[in-house]
Amino acid sequence: MSDHDLQQRLRPHTPPPPYYVVIFTSTKMQSLDGYKAMSRRLYEEVSQLEGFLGVDSAPGQEISYWKDTASIQKWRESTLHRKAQGKGRDDWYQ
Repeated sequence: MSDHDLQQRLRPHTPPPPYYVVIFTSTKMQSLDGYKAMSRRLYEEVSQLEGFLGVDSAPGQEISYWKDTASIQKWRESTLHRKAQGKGRDDWYQ
């Protein structure tokens, strides 16, 4: 899947409220070895999760949209997501 196709697939398709958002803010370090590859793997995984509605991105900010809190909890418990969080704390974010 091309980056463009993946971005289109991830664009939020929010239903009428209520729905939930998770806002992640960050300041990246200069060295981002492996960041882009991990980001792509995360987007591919999250796009398959039931209850995921999409994501908006801006520099230093990711806003993900969810159908319910149970869906957010499943994402929080994802092995890949937890691995990325650890890598982010150790290597990618200030």
